[in-house]
Amino acid sequence: GVQAKASVSADWQAWSPERVNQAMQEKQVVFIDFTAAWCVTCQVNKQTTLRNPRVLKAFADRHVLLLQADWTRQDPVISQALNQLGRSGVPVYVLLAPGQPPQVLSELLSPDLVIQALEDIPR
Repeated sequence: GVQAKASVSADWQAWSPERVNQAMQEKQVVFIDFTAAWCVTCQVNKQTTLRNPRVLKAFADRHVLLLQADWTRQDPVISQALNQLGRSGVPVYVLLAPGQPPQVLSELLSPDLVIQALEDIPR
């Protein structure tokens, strides 16, 4: 039926500038996880928040496109995106909504923080 259970492994896609632009044209909310294998904080946030069922449900409710930018090998395209956000390293969590300035979340995520940020976006 329509009420599919949210699978625990959320449907993360690889980040690219093109993918973001496409989502903005389609008026879709995007959450970007700038992460790296060697980033301890990134792994902690993944466990505490990004895999949290409440957070995944909030993402699903808003049809948020989940993009992961893997900076493990210091990809220069990702470095450029971080620079544009005024950041020089990971983790960086960005919520993009059409017509809104990028919302950069705290480096220490919590489920409440992410859900609140989603609720602040005008529907």
